[in-house]
Amino acid sequence: MNKNTEPVVLVDVMNLVFRQHWALPNLQHDGKHTGVQFGVLKTIHYLRESISSRMIFVWDHGVPVPGAARPHNWREAMLPAYKGNRKHDPDVHDIVFSQLKDLHDVICALGYSHASMMGLEADDLIGILAQCYPNVFIFSTDKDFYQLLDGDRVQVLVPKKDKGMFRTITQSDVEKEFEIPVARFSEYLALGGDGCDNIKPLKGMGPKTAIKLIQSGVDLREKLDLQPANFREKYGHVWSSILNSYTAAHIPISHTDFRIWKNWIQPRAWPPSPDQSQVNIKTFEKFLADRNMVSLLSIRRSFYEKQNPLQQGQPQQCQISLRTDPVKSFRKMLI
Repeated sequence: MNKNTEPVVLVDVMNLVFRQHWALPNLQHDGKHTGVQFGVLKTIHYLRESISSRMIFVWDHGVPVPGAARPHNWREAMLPAYKGNRKHDPDVHDIVFSQLKDLHDVICALGYSHASMMGLEADDLIGILAQCYPNVFIFSTDKDFYQLLDGDRVQVLVPKKDKGMFRTITQSDVEKEFEIPVARFSEYLALGGDGCDNIKPLKGMGPKTAIKLIQSGVDLREKLDLQPANFREKYGHVWSSILNSYTAAHIPISHTDFRIWKNWIQPRAWPPSPDQSQVNIKTFEKFLADRNMVSLLSIRRSFYEKQNPLQQGQPQQCQISLRTDPVKSFRKMLI
């Protein structure tokens, strides 16, 4: 495949990182944990060989710093308990985060681009970047991304249990399974709940009920007085809570989105685009040798034998500050 027509793989980094940690929790060299680094690099190799050499690595708020407080995301203005159900084991976080700075640097040495902004999760940036290329794979096991599926143009890529293999999830796959359009998937999450992000369903409501409501004419994109009468009667008193859940579940697809637009700082090159940066082979090979990653050293040329068309050298980090009420203007459109 011509490198300029290969699909762009948008990698949900932290989703990948924690999956690799649990796959290789005890891998160490000289007393330092290396499982995340090894697993991510192995995945890059598989992606290059099976899918595409064009990848962008998308981070939540940037590369995490051990011991730093988790940055706030705009969703927390509406849902204070957003992701509050995630129990963080300090020992696991120390193991994972201790590997991320070096992992970021070695991915840079391979010539790949990174995307991140303080205050925005990877979901937000992936939603925006997915609109920028004619052929996109979103590499993540997070079902939230189903709402971004777009025919054959945008697909979700997930790992199979078979080592090194992947399967794709398409718009038609999701619509067949859930029996609603993918454009309504964020409403399904808002009504039925999303345990991963701690978006709780209303009392007496769950995923099956959410699908039935959408099929019966409930449309959270419309005002309350346009909803079916029985829905208004039963849930009208909690309409604002439903809207909060919907607004949080709905992934932005443009930097002009009212939830983030006033805080958006346009990076110098956004989205990441080709330039003349070169892969730093010596840095990459030293990284592998220092960690005794023998199996990766044996296939090291496969990481850079084709020039990565999205090379960009060191990433542009963009800091933004959040408004106190980042969704006020957006909610005016919905109410």
